[in-house]
Amino acid sequence: MIKKNNFKVLIAYPNLSMMLTPSYAVGLFTTILKEQGYIVDLFDCTPYMPTYEFVGSKGEEAESMDESASATRANKFMASRKFDPIKLFGDLKTDLLGDFILKLEDSNPNAVIFSTVVEDTWPQVQDLLKVLSNYPEIKSIVGGVFPTMAPEDVISDENVQCISEGEGEHIVVDFCEAVRNSIPPININGTRAKDKDGQIICNPHRPLVNVNDIIPDFSLFDERRFLRPLGAKIWNAIPI
Repeated sequence: MIKKNNFKVLIAYPNLSMMLTPSYAVGLFTTILKEQGYIVDLFDCTPYMPTYEFVGSKGEEAESMDESASATRANKFMASRKFDPIKLFGDLKTDLLGDFILKLEDSNPNAVIFSTVVEDTWPQVQDLLKVLSNYPEIKSIVGGVFPTMAPEDVISDENVQCISEGEGEHIVVDFCEAVRNSIPPININGTRAKDKDGQIICNPHRPLVNVNDIIPDFSLFDERRFLRPLGAKIWNAIPI
C-alpha cells in the first residue's frame, strides 16, 4: 500500500495541436485527485507540432500566418480569427514521445490517466501508450468521449490496460485507490479492463455525475492556454 500523500498521478491530455481551450475534464480530475491527497501532475500535448491531424498545406486563408505555422485543425476549423500559434504560444515543441519519457522519468507516477475526446487524438494516445508499455509498474486508464463511443476499438489495443466508459469523476478515484492498495483495477464499475491473462472484463455502467458539485482546477495548465484568439473589429467613431 502506498500512502495517499505519496501516491503520484499523471494526467495525460492528448489534444489537437494548439487547440487552446483547457479541458474541463482535466480540471475536474485535478480537483478530485487533489482532494484525495494525491500528488497530481499533467502532460499536455497541446503545444506540439501537428503530427497526427495535419489537414493540408497553407492556403489563401492562412496568408497572415507565420511561414512556420502549420495548417492544423485549430487554424482551419476553430471558430476564431486566423492566428499564428507561434506568436500566440511561442515555438511549438516537436519531440512529443521523448518529452513524455522525460515526464515519466521525472515524475515517476504510480498511475497515468488519459483523457481523450476525439478520434483524431487516438493515434497520439496509442503512441503514448506504446511508450508507457516500457514501464509495466505504472498502471493506466484511458477515458473520454472516444473510448466511451468506441470501447471495442480502444480496449483491443494491446497496450490498453483499462478504459472508462461514461463519466469518469468517480472512476478515477476507484481506479487510483485500487492501484494504491495493490488491487488489480479490473472490477471497477464503469470500466472495461484486461485481467492478467488478457481477458476483457466488462463491468456495469455507472449513473450520471452532477458536475455542478465539483469546481474544476485548471492550475496545471500553462497560463497561456487561457489566451483566446477571438475575432473582433474595432471602430473609431467621431461624434457629430
